[in-house]
Amino acid sequence: MDRSTATRMRSVAAEALKDVAAGLGATVRVGGGSYDAGTVRFTVTFTEKGSEKALFAQLAPLVGLEPSDYGATVTLRGAKYRIEGINLRAHSYPVVITAASGRQMKAGAEAVRRALGRA
Repeated sequence: MDRSTATRMRSVAAEALKDVAAGLGATVRVGGGSYDAGTVRFTVTFTEKGSEKALFAQLAPLVGLEPSDYGATVTLRGAKYRIEGINLRAHSYPVVITAASGRQMKAGAEAVRRALGRA
């Protein structure tokens, strides 16, 4: 197994699981993983629709954001991202953002506040 094959498998699995998640009233995120000679492993997380927004509303004030910032588009380093969550365990980069490609990343709260015009 090589990196290219593992990446392709991850993408195909993510796409296939979207229908499964939709049928369950959930969203799916296929995260990072690892591979070796004949095996690829990655994390799969199903989240009930609506719960992400409710959790964001609860946690947003802790990082200086507003509940209404959920789903907002921000431009960071010249690229556009959608604000999709908060991970308080990631102290330096607690804001979960998603690129147009669907790639999920983390951003610093201060950078996101600046991008929203609230520096």
